[in-house]
Amino acid sequence: MLKDLIATETVAPEKCAGCGSAIRDRYYLLVADRAWHNQCLRCCKCLHTLEAELSCYSREGNIYCKDDYYR
Repeated sequence: MLKDLIATETVAPEKCAGCGSAIRDRYYLLVADRAWHNQCLRCCKCLHTLEAELSCYSREGNIYCKDDYYR
């Protein structure tokens, strides 16, 4: 899930799917084909951060923790 961001002048920085800001960190999360700051990856229902979780779930473009996904 971690992806190394190549810092070159010719590559535009990725935009975070959570906050919309440019990702300038060396590492970021790539979930559901979208880039996220570590602290921005959260469940859309309970808002629990998911950066330390082993898995997260996606449905209709929303990100869920395991409990909320199965509810």
